[in-house]
Amino acid sequence: MKTKSVFLLLWVAVFSLFTSCKNNDETDNVIWDIYPIEFHIYVQDAAGRDLLNPETEGNILKQDIYAIYDQKNYKLNEKPLQTRYYMPHFYGLKTVKGNDGRYYAFFGEFDGAIDWGYTPFSVKWGDGTIDHFSFDSKIYWKDGEPEFNRHFYLNEVEYEKPQFTLVKEPYVEPPVEE
Repeated sequence: MKTKSVFLLLWVAVFSLFTSCKNNDETDNVIWDIYPIEFHIYVQDAAGRDLLNPETEGNILKQDIYAIYDQKNYKLNEKPLQTRYYMPHFYGLKTVKGNDGRYYAFFGEFDGAIDWGYTPFSVKWGDGTIDHFSFDSKIYWKDGEPEFNRHFYLNEVEYEKPQFTLVKEPYVEPPVEE
């Protein structure tokens, strides 16, 4: 009986030692995965036809389309140079098929975990028009949680999200000279 009491007392002491060392501040163990900043640019004609869909007659994918960012050109669907830095991955300008079946021009990714001052880029469309995009993003911490102050612009008009729908003319194949 004495052995059982000593064993029970020893077990309670060891258990209380381990449980009393627990860190009650669980915020030290939180790893935040901040979503990167991406621009989604839908392009349609006046009738609402998706001009980035390769199956749409008159799509604009054969035009010379590129984004201009940080004094570099990013041609539509051309792979940018790879770096060793893992996240976020900067893809340049490419077409992506969304969950809704619509195609859009994707530009990014920009690291969402850092502060960005005024950051402009432009998209030059094959019809000769240029659209100017920009954003700024500030991250700050409130009660251990990340908070963001982000602004997105298309041609100097502010938008709530970096998702835009533009209206362009369908592409018409130039006549072949004989």
